[in-house]
Amino acid sequence: MWGAPPAHDPPQAPVSVAPKAPAVPPTPPAGLDDRVRQATAQAAESGADIEAAILDRTTGHFASSGFNQAFPIASVVKLFIADDLLLRASQGETELSDADRKAMDAMPAFLR
Repeated sequence: MWGAPPAHDPPQAPVSVAPKAPAVPPTPPAGLDDRVRQATAQAAESGADIEAAILDRTTGHFASSGFNQAFPIASVVKLFIADDLLLRASQGETELSDADRKAMDAMPAFLR
């Protein structure tokens, strides 16, 4: 019979995965902390009040200009995503679930 599955399960080839050697995290870039502080100081000389924080996701190294408190941040990308989803929902192209709406509610108030 055409298109019929085989009468029995065909044998499967064994899969072997070699264990990976533990990764040794690379050393953080030399002078990164100093460069972050220097950039902040140069910006201040120009009249700008900035804070900089960098997290190297490979090494886990964190460098900041000295501001070590959490602060709210909003990215413009979130605004574009929310705008696109709300437009598509209003045009009937998609439905937003309760989880979708809850995720948008978690965005900073000025993005709504």
